[in-house]
Amino acid sequence: MAELEKLLVADPLVQVEFPLVVGDRISSLHSYSLYSALKLLEPWLEECSTVLINSIAGVRLHNQQIETHCNSQLQLRVPISRASRLYALAGKRLSVGQGSIALQPPTIRPLICKKNLRSRIVTINLRDDEGSNLPPDLFLAGANRQLEGLGIQGELSLALRRGEFQRRVIKIKGKFITGYAVEVKGLSEEDSLKLQQFGLGGRKTMGGGWFE
Repeated sequence: MAELEKLLVADPLVQVEFPLVVGDRISSLHSYSLYSALKLLEPWLEECSTVLINSIAGVRLHNQQIETHCNSQLQLRVPISRASRLYALAGKRLSVGQGSIALQPPTIRPLICKKNLRSRIVTINLRDDEGSNLPPDLFLAGANRQLEGLGIQGELSLALRRGEFQRRVIKIKGKFITGYAVEVKGLSEEDSLKLQQFGLGGRKTMGGGWFE
């Protein structure tokens, strides 16, 4: 953890956002395929330990697919020293599983401090089955321990939707990794930036632990 913190202090992350062409369709469980497609074009993404890649938002369809809309983006957080390398992806079409997405020219911006942050999915490895079917109380305890280990002070909770915890999965080579949507409230500016850069849990190049 100390080594990672040194890397982030020396070379902090910025956010790279590629608007997507409207109407493309990909699997709703596309995170692994997206990461695989990106590292084929930019192999350094796999070698850089501080990279985070968000999953893509779109309109959900009935056949476990999503369709890109006017606000759909490919979002990455990468060291500021390497961000300009990603301009080479502008105009390219990426094969993502059985579908594809077309990348428009990106915007590069600093991370924004927010008192309250939310992650669509956090995965915590607490036992041999890598968290599959992990009860909410055990998951929450593990997530809080990780947050404390980062030295971040905030109120962490599982996000609710219609009164229920939002349980989600990341699919990797046919295997399903279970996690939950998470909120962290009451963050200082320093801790807000820290959480956005470190993330929480695993699978950070596949949408896991991405807070915004």
